[in-house]
Amino acid sequence: MKVFTENGVYVQYADLLNLDRFNDFVPKKIKSKIYIMRLFGLLMPNEHSYFLFRNNDEIAFFKSQNFIIDLDSIRHMDDISLWKLVNQLQNEKDEAVECLKRLVTNHSHTTLAVRAIETTEYKMRTILDYTRNREINTPHIHNGNVLQRVLPRK
Repeated sequence: MKVFTENGVYVQYADLLNLDRFNDFVPKKIKSKIYIMRLFGLLMPNEHSYFLFRNNDEIAFFKSQNFIIDLDSIRHMDDISLWKLVNQLQNEKDEAVECLKRLVTNHSHTTLAVRAIETTEYKMRTILDYTRNREINTPHIHNGNVLQRVLPRK
């Protein structure tokens, strides 16, 4: 998930690890930061940790990443609304699967359809994880800073 504040954008570690999977172009500056985070992975508390990006280019990049759920778009939804959203995403996934079946002969279209399916599934998993672990996944924001809980490593 991502959270926009006056200080920048906070992005969950799990989403950072999936950037290459859902995006053909990740700016070098962001790739470098992710590499450093992976390199020092022992210091990472868990996949629910948020990391701050302050640079305007980085903020613009993350705004354009619609596979990452914007926490503000779901924060105030009750469980019923979240399940409706998951069902809507499931319908989008089903449509993409049908599209894929029709486009099997064209490789470039197939790649786009597969990415659409994977993106939708990723969003669904993110929302379902959020509903199961609201306390963990909802950061507290104070003066534009995300205050994180440090959880034990699994």
